[in-house]
Amino acid sequence: MNNNRIHSNHNNDIIEILNGIIHVNEFLLISINRLMDYTKISEGIKLIPKTDICNMKDILKTVLLCLSSSNDNDLISVLPLPLQLTQSFQTDKQWFQENLLCLLSNAIKFISKENGKIIVRFNVINDSEDGKPMILIEVEDNGIGIPNDMQSKLFAPFQQAHKYNGGTGLGLYSLAQRIIALSGKYGVQNRHDKEQGSVLVYISVYSSP
Repeated sequence: MNNNRIHSNHNNDIIEILNGIIHVNEFLLISINRLMDYTKISEGIKLIPKTDICNMKDILKTVLLCLSSSNDNDLISVLPLPLQLTQSFQTDKQWFQENLLCLLSNAIKFISKENGKIIVRFNVINDSEDGKPMILIEVEDNGIGIPNDMQSKLFAPFQQAHKYNGGTGLGLYSLAQRIIALSGKYGVQNRHDKEQGSVLVYISVYSSP
């Protein structure tokens, strides 16, 4: 019995190590993609999305798993999805996952590990010129906030709201360029309730399969 328990614990340790390796690999792939996107744009090459059939719950699961190795996903609360987003939809899946992970990662940088909190809201709106529905994502944090003079520069390459917070300085820039390629919108604003913190906004066109 004790041998079986030891064997089970050993297997669990191996699984945890493998999951950690997978998550690190995913982060490295995202960093490489950001550098590749920046290189393409610098060379005048247009970013072109590819259409996939997506499931929002699967996307959220993947993104939160990427943050699980550092327990950062414990700081995140995802509000219930609107009915339209509980069904399959079409967009560039890889870009969507990377954009959502980028928003969450940036919010995590500026909150306290003790009492920090991030709220993710999803809504479906009609804000496009051709009347197509769009996904509105708001990532709200109670962190130190982003100075007003930095908000307009936040999505430029190699710009960071605060020094010494790590990162390549290309995350939000790559996000912005991908959203432009998807005919979407992006931005940052102060919290609606005027409390300390900020809200990163991502609006993406999507369609039913």
